[in-house]
Amino acid sequence: EASDLGYLGARTVIDGFGATVIQYWRSVEQVYAYAADPDLAHRPAWLAFHKAAKAAPNAVTIWHETYAVPAGGHESIYGGPVTLGLGRIDGVEPVAHRGERAAQRMQAHRSA
Repeated sequence: EASDLGYLGARTVIDGFGATVIQYWRSVEQVYAYAADPDLAHRPAWLAFHKAAKAAPNAVTIWHETYAVPAGGHESIYGGPVTLGLGRIDGVEPVAHRGERAAQRMQAHRSA
């Protein structure tokens, strides 16, 4: 199962620039382990993509960023009926449970 590999979920956004896939993983180490394992789907697909991309080097742009966020080092606030991002992956709680101001909420989260 994908969650056993550290994969928590993803979101795909399509806009004027094309498609963007945002993935959530339990740890950077698990991303690297998955990406490098020749027995899993990513590594063979990545090698095949690069081989095909040589024929049309301007056809696709790959933009890859990795962020390692320590526990308590993030805050997501939602207004409206749709929960996205980390809240969709890990769940949400009302803002007032940790304070009315962002500084209070971040401090309370770091102290926990």
